[in-house]
Amino acid sequence: MSLARRLKIAGVVLLIGGAGYYAYRTQYAGPREKLLASLAEINADINRLDEGMRDQFEVRKRLKAFGVTTLGQKRDEVEHWFRTSLSTIAEGNGLGQVVVDTGAPQGVRNPAWRSKSLPTSTKRQLAGRPDFQQVLGQVKGVGTLEQVMRTVAAVQAQSWVHRFEGFSITPAGKERDRFTLKLEVATIMTPDLAVETKSPPPIVAADRGADRLWGPVVAKNVFREPAPGAASPVTVAAAPQVGAAPAALTSPPAYGDWLLTGVVTGRTGTEAFMRNTKTSEKVTVAIGAAVLDARFLAGDVDRAVFEIAGKRFEIRNGETLASRRQLN
Repeated sequence: MSLARRLKIAGVVLLIGGAGYYAYRTQYAGPREKLLASLAEINADINRLDEGMRDQFEVRKRLKAFGVTTLGQKRDEVEHWFRTSLSTIAEGNGLGQVVVDTGAPQGVRNPAWRSKSLPTSTKRQLAGRPDFQQVLGQVKGVGTLEQVMRTVAAVQAQSWVHRFEGFSITPAGKERDRFTLKLEVATIMTPDLAVETKSPPPIVAADRGADRLWGPVVAKNVFREPAPGAASPVTVAAAPQVGAAPAALTSPPAYGDWLLTGVVTGRTGTEAFMRNTKTSEKVTVAIGAAVLDARFLAGDVDRAVFEIAGKRFEIRNGETLASRRQLN
């Protein structure tokens, strides 16, 4: 076979092979790759939707739980339960002259409408309507410093108090033993999440240990000023000198006269605040110092340990040394 003929046959074979490959790429391989790529995108979208659905279920669950903490579906019942419950807490903690006011519901928009990363259409939808309504409430009352602080702690503990705006405490009268409390809080109204309410919301007690925060303030009454020209009402008992002879007692120690009002730990160490129930004398007792023959050993916010005649005893805030309990 001549060379020319061979070249001609090879050219025909190459032409047929090229045409076949072109047909394979255009009619099968290319469309197949596109379909596989499209299928991968669809699967990725499905996975994202599945994740979104799982998040959505969790969000719905949390929203439902939040709805239980609201005070009702209608404005009048929300305002009624809000005022009634705040008044109940204030009066229940001993405040007098209680006045409760509530404002009109105010719409609160989703803050995401200000986001620069969201599409304009989405931001427009978010800005077009509020996510929920906020109702502001104000409580005023008069009582002792302890009653005021207990009221603040109790209001903070309620699940239907969704925002604590602030409070102020103002001494009332020259003796500064009465105080005016002004407390501002907010509750959220969400009719689409709230459950039907036919009874007042539950009022729970303040968190255990809350008195550890305000106890020292009550014990010390930082609002009270000493009388002009009078000696400071608080004295610091000095630690007994080593080897000093104990003072002779002509009568049994008056343990029932000395009341523990607080224990504070600061830069100078731990100190116990004691008050004489008969004379109103106040004494700050450092570690190692004594009231009568009771030597202060240790303590925390609401508890103090004293040593009397070589034995260790414990008392708590509001108790006198006569109420002491012996420790093992």
